[in-house]
Amino acid sequence: MPTPLSPSSSQEIIPISPPAHLRQKRKTRSEEGSTSIPLPAPVRFDRELENRLSKRLKEQQRKEESQNGEDKADRKTRDGERDRMEGMSRTQVTSRMMRTLGKNVNPITNSDLYSRTDHFVSAATGHQQSNRGGGSAGAATYWEVRNAKMAEQAREKRTDVLAGCVFYINGSTGPRLSNLQLQQMITSNGGRFTATQNSSCTHVIANGGLSGSKTQKWIDGQGGRGGLKRLKVVRVEWVLDSVEKGCLLSEVGYGVIENPSQKSLLDAFGVRPKREERGSK
Repeated sequence: MPTPLSPSSSQEIIPISPPAHLRQKRKTRSEEGSTSIPLPAPVRFDRELENRLSKRLKEQQRKEESQNGEDKADRKTRDGERDRMEGMSRTQVTSRMMRTLGKNVNPITNSDLYSRTDHFVSAATGHQQSNRGGGSAGAATYWEVRNAKMAEQAREKRTDVLAGCVFYINGSTGPRLSNLQLQQMITSNGGRFTATQNSSCTHVIANGGLSGSKTQKWIDGQGGRGGLKRLKVVRVEWVLDSVEKGCLLSEVGYGVIENPSQKSLLDAFGVRPKREERGSK
């Protein structure tokens, strides 16, 4: 006869239940140690608010459907007009455009090119998509914001040696220091730099030189009135030496571009220009 501790040959397992008094004791302990979690209060919705929200959502949905329908209809009309104008001659197209001035199908007064175009302003940092649309307007706004951010992030000024100078860095600055180090030196000594070359620039730092078109443009712009006020193309050593001397040095001797058609007196006499302070005699 198999016992509970010695299973039979068929490996039958006989469950053993605890005595009745132990079961009652466990039940009592569990009831005493348990804590009941209060149920959350039922949420009561304001029926009036719910009705107003539902009404507003329905109105918004109807407006969107109506707008989408109008846009689709206008787009279909314009596409059909383009298909009809493809087979016309240039004279017929011009005549039709002049007759439909002010109408939605006219590509001159009601152009939809902006809505069919994605405007991007590519740059190394900052926003990659223009916040404002349309050609130069968005680009100008982008660069204004970027220059303002760079001015806000500029380091505290140590000196005012480069005050009034606006720099544009063209390409690499050479082995002596990196572009970032040069930017920090400019801002910490009272100068400013821009991400693009514009009319506010006073100096262009181009250790590697300029391209042929930029060089010719610079040479053509040096003649005539206001030539002395035009921007100067210098090497990075001009900034380093000016900061070291504590004053703005003359750009003579630091130039990058030489006009082969216009010789100077220094070249004629074979004299190297002296690197003097600006305005010194």
